[in-house]
Amino acid sequence: MSRYRDDCATSLLDGPGGAAGHDGIEITRQWFQGGTKQAKRRLPIGIFPPEPMPTERQLRTLATLDPWRLVDRVRAGDFSPGLMARAAEAVGQIADSTIAVPTLLLLLEAKELVVQEASIYGLSRHPTEEVVAALRVMAESDSTHRLVREIAAEVLEEISGS
Repeated sequence: MSRYRDDCATSLLDGPGGAAGHDGIEITRQWFQGGTKQAKRRLPIGIFPPEPMPTERQLRTLATLDPWRLVDRVRAGDFSPGLMARAAEAVGQIADSTIAVPTLLLLLEAKELVVQEASIYGLSRHPTEEVVAALRVMAESDSTHRLVREIAAEVLEEISGS
């Protein structure tokens, strides 16, 4: 039996019929909040618990401190529509347009109107030619919901006025 230990996980390699009761590696993950043990789980190899859903404040913090991690979480698509809308707003706050714009353009294609709206407002902070073209398509497309068309047109006016 070999052991690997770090801050958040302990791996236990069991042989056939080992201590865990089955073959393979089991992972015990422990979460700590304020220094106290909150939960303990044993999971087969390759199965990790999902990251906890972030708060709006945490999303904004990620936009500033670790924008790539925020983009990865958004692209994974494991948020509810409301949280995805807040995440789109946070992505819009990323200072680097080369990181934010591709993700926001992807979110424009979401089926939830609230996500489309938030991505439009996020794109308003990055007035590149690509963004203006995408917003123009949204504002003029008959297949786009009326409210989303109105928001896209409003943002286009703001961008052209600045």
